[in-house]
Amino acid sequence: MTGPGSFWAGVYQNHSVASGKVGVPDLAPGDAVIAVCWDRGDNLGNGNVWYRVIGERYAANGVELFIAGWTYGGYVDGNAAFHTGAVPIC
Repeated sequence: MTGPGSFWAGVYQNHSVASGKVGVPDLAPGDAVIAVCWDRGDNLGNGNVWYRVIGERYAANGVELFIAGWTYGGYVDGNAAFHTGAVPIC
């Protein structure tokens, strides 16, 4: 599980903003995701690493959703899971 990040992060259909969101709420600072792998995509200012996620945990209300999508690593955990090798390449 990666997170918590210090930015708000959307969950998208692919590893680009243009692909559109998957329909879950944006992740707030303190929320977490279950990331299964990473790939390269849009650079939103902190590299081009995106995580493939299969679940989202919202800290404010304790809700967990299991909707697959992609989220920007720089916003979720500052790309920490990528840099440590905790998440493999897709």
